[in-house]
Amino acid sequence: VGRLLSDDARALARLFETMPQVTIARVQGYCFTGGLELALGCDLIVASENAAFLDTHAKLGIRPIWGLSQRLPRRIGGQRAREMSFTARRIGAGEAVKIGLALKAVPAGELDAAIDELAGTIAGNSRDAVAAYKHLYRAAENMPLDQGLDYEAIADLPLRDRESGIAASKPGGRAA
Repeated sequence: VGRLLSDDARALARLFETMPQVTIARVQGYCFTGGLELALGCDLIVASENAAFLDTHAKLGIRPIWGLSQRLPRRIGGQRAREMSFTARRIGAGEAVKIGLALKAVPAGELDAAIDELAGTIAGNSRDAVAAYKHLYRAAENMPLDQGLDYEAIADLPLRDRESGIAASKPGGRAA
């Protein structure tokens, strides 16, 4: 594919993963090889019922270099990732949800509305708390449980919007 594109694609997937905002991959139609690698960099994947996921690296005689070999097993487990990669078998949207690759599958005509609703629900929560969760979940993927528990307790993650969130959660309350 070329070093320049590969470096940029790897950086883009990493940006999706590390930016404090939640990233949602919108999948309609085929999501394979490099597209799958980019989608895996996102926090959540929402697919239309007609979506299909494939890892075609082995079929094409190439290897993943944008992060698939690291992200796919973390998303769906090692054995399922191996089967998906070794066979290049097409995974439909329903199966993708069942194995944890996608969060949900909705009719194609409802995909944008489903993503808007999900994003709106997330945006209705504390931006700082959601960013803290994103940071902590990412850290958890790279630490043993005991170390992760200690890190969660001491991590310096500012929650600047706590007061407005508490006020908004009270009956009749409104965020400032």
